[in-house]
Amino acid sequence: MKLPYLIEKKEKEKGQAVLILLLAIAVILTVGLSIVSRSITDVKISQQSQESARALWVAQAGLEQAIRSNSSIGSAGSPEELNGVSYYVEKRDLGLSTQYVYPSKVKANEPITVWLVGHT
Repeated sequence: MKLPYLIEKKEKEKGQAVLILLLAIAVILTVGLSIVSRSITDVKISQQSQESARALWVAQAGLEQAIRSNSSIGSAGSPEELNGVSYYVEKRDLGLSTQYVYPSKVKANEPITVWLVGHT
């Protein structure tokens, strides 16, 4: 013989089990979506970093080529291309002098930094 209050208790427990199951699913989905979102962000950052490094490499290569040839390379309307990246280097003469007096002696093939703008 079943007592009526035991039957009511079982019905209430079924509702609690469904609620707990729904909460567990919500937590799992939240964690899963958070991981996926973070992965997508990491991939985007990695791609941007690679593109930035590639652009810097092409810029350095273009400048070295322009310095070696002592002339402009390409133009804004007709850029050169290197490894799928377009670039151009415009050579400009800044003044009439062909020499620059560096404040101290420099050894041959020693890199130096020359600022073409004033700094205060």
